[in-house]
Amino acid sequence: MKHITIDNLEHIPESATFQDLRYLHGTGQSKTSIGAYGRKHSDYRFGAQTEIGDIEISVWEAAMHRLIRNSGEEALYQALLAWVEADTPWLHTKRERELYALELHSARIFELPEWVAKQEFEENHMSKRD
Repeated sequence: MKHITIDNLEHIPESATFQDLRYLHGTGQSKTSIGAYGRKHSDYRFGAQTEIGDIEISVWEAAMHRLIRNSGEEALYQALLAWVEADTPWLHTKRERELYALELHSARIFELPEWVAKQEFEENHMSKRD
């Protein structure tokens, strides 16, 4: 795992794989700057720690969508998103659900035989996409 910060999609190679972009954990960084008249301005950067570095969350999201599209897995992502919407009531916003579906997609959760929801996902969500 590299300890670099990536804040631009152009810094993520087109050849990046799901393993490269796998969401390991969230990151956060407080940024404070001093503007005009000595006023402090604070901001917070949310990121995703991956094998290739700490990627700003919206950049990671764009990179994942690019990889999903280039891999021809849009239907798989939509099925995973439908599962997340139906089975994760603790996620309250559309954005939370979309990011969680991307996290699961990056981990290739649907390929793991030990995933407890694998059968339900395949029967109720994948069959609708075929």
